[in-house]
Amino acid sequence: MTKLTNFSIFVYVIFFVVALNCGNAKKTWGLLRNNKEEDKKPKVTHRGKTFEPTCHVDYKENSYGGICTTADMCDLTVIDKDGHARSAGATFLKHVAGINGEKCSPGESCCADVQCLNGHGHCMDTKFRTCKMKTKSGQCPGGKTVTCCPNSAKSLQKYDDERFADNKKCLGGEGICRLRSTGNCEHSWVGNQCGKGKEVCCPKSAGAEAKWKKVKVQKMCNYVGPAAAHLDIDITILMAFNKVESGGTASAIRFECHKFLQYSKEKVPCTIEPGKTFSMEKSENGPGAFKRAFTKDKIAAIKATSFGYFQVMGFYLLQINNNADEALKLFKADPEKISRKLLIMWFTDPTWGKHAAKAARKIKSVNSELKQWEMLVRKFNGNGQIPRYVPLLKKAYTFYKGKCPKRFTYKKDVIKLDGLETASWPGREGRSEYPTLLHELFKKKNFDDWFSHGRGKIPFGAKLGDHDRNMMA
Repeated sequence: MTKLTNFSIFVYVIFFVVALNCGNAKKTWGLLRNNKEEDKKPKVTHRGKTFEPTCHVDYKENSYGGICTTADMCDLTVIDKDGHARSAGATFLKHVAGINGEKCSPGESCCADVQCLNGHGHCMDTKFRTCKMKTKSGQCPGGKTVTCCPNSAKSLQKYDDERFADNKKCLGGEGICRLRSTGNCEHSWVGNQCGKGKEVCCPKSAGAEAKWKKVKVQKMCNYVGPAAAHLDIDITILMAFNKVESGGTASAIRFECHKFLQYSKEKVPCTIEPGKTFSMEKSENGPGAFKRAFTKDKIAAIKATSFGYFQVMGFYLLQINNNADEALKLFKADPEKISRKLLIMWFTDPTWGKHAAKAARKIKSVNSELKQWEMLVRKFNGNGQIPRYVPLLKKAYTFYKGKCPKRFTYKKDVIKLDGLETASWPGREGRSEYPTLLHELFKKKNFDDWFSHGRGKIPFGAKLGDHDRNMMA
């Protein structure tokens, strides 16, 4: 028992000695580390020369080194230890402390280089110095003349990128969504970029919006191009329809209550003013109206709604899938793909789409024969829409003219990626291509059911009104 006790004491002694040595080693390492950190302490650059700091100022949890100097020798912002900024070279004896707590000599003050913009700029008194860049206010303490001078032309943007790193991007990544209250935007604010809410898009550069618009146009050209090649129609015309019909929004839908009343026994609000052929009330033609109608009669609701970039009526969407729920899911899952498929289905439809395509192929410029423009709109939108849509279409056509490559530069094979198969149909003028699904539709005995309305069925081939005959919105 004694031997065990003596051995235990011996172990405790050894452990104590080792711990003591480790403590001294740790202390020694701490001193060395502090010395290294002291060696890394930033120097003060003043008038092109580097100095060891002889004083310091504290501001926003940061300490900035400076040198004690007189007013005529200080070109930097002077801020004393109490956080109050003075004009460069100002004299204050009480508050300025040196590295070891000593004060600057009488008549001198701590001339410190205080950073701003998260290190991307320096505070300066513009009363004594001139900043080559556009200054940023609200970054430095002191009087009206003390402001932040960015290090370079890109400093302000770097600061914003860091400050709003988690914010939503806009203009294809060339802008940042933020509240106006967070500070001025160096470039003009751009609306309709940040979705719902109060945030607005602040471009990163003066040309950010123009660059984004150009990229957006080229992207749409590449999207429409294969369809133009497949249909042998000028890409500019299809670009114009995209602009006029949906404003370039693939997920756009427009519910037409008067059509729903024709296709269904169910009732929905539908206010049509004298001289109009459809409701102008947003509550009767928007997505909300479609959802309400869909709960009453799914098939009729889809047939009475135009979908996608080119606002093709849901009649064609139901040819892709005759199950209303599944058809709607297809559109929501990939509105771009479905929009292009619907466009081709309509223009290759031998009933009226091919006549519109024929007129479109004769249009070579905005000054082409007016009757071709009118024929295109008559088939696309309806006879009653000619006065309104022809000017709009021409304006959009002029905007896009020359901005897209020729349709011949695009491959027709791209359309196969949309899953659109074609089949031959013996028309009056020979054999023309149109979707297999329409081919199957023409073989159905109850084809005229698709054109039924409140007064009974209109047999296929009978004279139809504008809104029944044309399957475009």
